[in-house]
Amino acid sequence: MIDIGVGLSLEKNPLLAAKEAAKMAKAKMRRGKITLALLIGSKDISYPALLKTVAGTLQGASLLGSSTNAIISGSELFKHGLLLLTLGLPEDCYASVAYNKEMGTKTSMTAGEEIGVKLLHGIPNIPRTLGFMMSNGPIEEHTNFIYGVQERLGRSFPLVGAYMGDNSAGLHNYLYFNQELFTDANVSFLLGGKLNFGLGIRHGWKPIGKPHTITSAHDTIVETIDNQPASTLYEEYLNCGLPQLTKDLDFISVFYPLGLRVEDEEEYLLRSIVAIEPNGNLHFKGTVPRGQTVRLMIGTKETCLESAREAAKEAKQSLLGLSSEQVVNLKKEPLSRFALIISSFARQKLLGSASGEELKIIEEELGNDIPMVGLTSSGELAPLKGVSYRGQAYFRNQTISILIVEG
Repeated sequence: MIDIGVGLSLEKNPLLAAKEAAKMAKAKMRRGKITLALLIGSKDISYPALLKTVAGTLQGASLLGSSTNAIISGSELFKHGLLLLTLGLPEDCYASVAYNKEMGTKTSMTAGEEIGVKLLHGIPNIPRTLGFMMSNGPIEEHTNFIYGVQERLGRSFPLVGAYMGDNSAGLHNYLYFNQELFTDANVSFLLGGKLNFGLGIRHGWKPIGKPHTITSAHDTIVETIDNQPASTLYEEYLNCGLPQLTKDLDFISVFYPLGLRVEDEEEYLLRSIVAIEPNGNLHFKGTVPRGQTVRLMIGTKETCLESAREAAKEAKQSLLGLSSEQVVNLKKEPLSRFALIISSFARQKLLGSASGEELKIIEEELGNDIPMVGLTSSGELAPLKGVSYRGQAYFRNQTISILIVEG
């Protein structure tokens, strides 16, 4: 079975935090041999010395991860701290790791293909199960990067991951790879062999009003909707002018994203607004193609929390191969699994003081015996649906992804 260790430190001193998290994680492992480690840290302690200290305790195992706005450990969120997940894979399971830095010096498609080649090189001639990746850098390039990865790994190969933000905008979420900190980069691992996984993906925002058509757009910028300035859709629905729309952008972005219709899928693909131009052009977090059918969306605390429950049920359903009526509590099964949770930072904004409820709901569904770790993200990478179709990966906004891995 997979040997799993989790260590969480809330120490203010980065080096003490590194030592405490590593000691705690290693103490929870049965066999002690570490194959792969995932490190998640708050921004205030993300220094090279931190990585050097953690790496020095891992006996040569590969280390990757990221800084974040909030760490997920069990059913709690922490704005400060360091979390280390250590994995010891059994003999019939394999892991390959790769990174690509300074991605702005090459096309995003090329950067994605390079990551795919590196990952495949690490475990040749072995059935591959799942890819996980974390990225930062310009948002405009992220969709093409995903296409590049899947050109190598396969269009129907399951990819899950987190986008940690564009550091040029001052967000400064660093990626970790062994003893290095990266911006404008990608760090990834590929799992293969006799592993199983379940994936649940939901957001909870609902469509309002009638469908609309993107009539002019370029990458992440939408110029016109229904042949009107793009901002008109929001101005008319919210009954406000462009100055007020711009002033309330943070609120509108979270509560009223744009929904892209994807054929044969239950949920819309969300795009949140990141900027409004004086001419009414809207900048979105992710590409919005010309000709795309879209809806205005609305989210509430209730629908957001319910989507977390649905995602947890979906993850169990896809892991166990059961129908929705047969889904059982995972804690009744032998424990050789962990849950990795990626929750959009926008969800925390919407939920406010109820943010912790989302994680408690997930823990209720999964059982408190399964280790739950994760982070908040600026964007998410996952197939649109986790159970019946694990193919085309999409760049997503305002989503919660729950990945359960067992072996």
